Amino acid sequence: MNISEFKVNDIITRSKPIIYPTGVKDSSYCGTRIIVLGLDPKSKIIFFKEEDSYYKNEIRKLTYARDRWDEDWEYFPESLFQKIKKALNILKK
Repeated sequence: MNISEFKVNDIITRSKPIIYPTGVKDSSYCGTRIIVLGLDPKSKIIFFKEEDSYYKNEIRKLTYARDRWDEDWEYFPESLFQKIKKALNILKK
């Protein structure tokens, strides 16, 4: 999906790494649980926070006007994530 298709409070992740013309792969945000906080279509900036990372208390931004970053976004499998998290919490008890 194109990143511009998501809405505020959607929980998303990258589904594929970006491959640069040099052959270098960039797996940034692949598998990362990202909550969309806002999207400005005019400036093509998305504001978000990473829920489960070092940056979880920061509002971050990504400019999606760069073609390589536009595509290959998907909804994060939130319901599965919560089920696993719940099961792990039960095992800890």
